Amino acid sequence: GADAGARAYTPYQPAHTPMSPGSHSLLVRGLYELQLRRWFREFPPSKATALPYDPSAFLLFRTEDLSAPRGTAKAVATVCRHLDMPEVEVENAAAENAREYAPIPEEARRRLQKFYAP
Repeated sequence: GADAGARAYTPYQPAHTPMSPGSHSLLVRGLYELQLRRWFREFPPSKATALPYDPSAFLLFRTEDLSAPRGTAKAVATVCRHLDMPEVEVENAAAENAREYAPIPEEARRRLQKFYAP
């Protein structure tokens, strides 16, 4: 649950480095369940499933799918269908504010794999 997630994050907090405006902590951004839980609480329980929320109320997209060729256009089409509205054409899905990054150090990779391990 959320408490377990917060406890799991605590050992990594001292390693947190403040980031410039517009940047995000990758550890916190990767805690999707903790972020979504707040949204799920705001929606009434689903009568059709055993889940405490109606999964059809949410559309979740993976970043790697959005950045794939035509990924943004496909996502927009999915959103339009979900909202039962006419599809719109995505005219420009080019990346903006993109950055180049050096390869991740092996120690950081190991720590991330440990942190996100099931």
